[in-house]
Amino acid sequence: MADNGFEKPAKLLWKPRKEYIELTVREMKAMTRGGAILSGHIQTVKCRTRQDVLKSIEIVDNKIQIPLKEFEFESMSEREITAQIQLFMTSSVGEKRMPESMATLIVRC
Repeated sequence: MADNGFEKPAKLLWKPRKEYIELTVREMKAMTRGGAILSGHIQTVKCRTRQDVLKSIEIVDNKIQIPLKEFEFESMSEREITAQIQLFMTSSVGEKRMPESMATLIVRC
């Protein structure tokens, strides 16, 4: 769901006292076992903060903004940094079978 629910690539936005990753929500499609095609979008997003608390993220104009301070960072080499965060989402596709899904968002810079 997460891979299909957002446009690629994400944007890194850096403003005074506000650094975040911005993702744009897009329409996604899924096929049922019976062969019917469903379409919809991500409805709610929460992230697991560094304090291990679930924090709701607003969807505004089909975009979400995840504060960089909530990501876990790891230096992979002198040239590459990886950051990750857990996201919990609901969608209008498959609500009955998947009321909420968790995905790990990994960002490489």
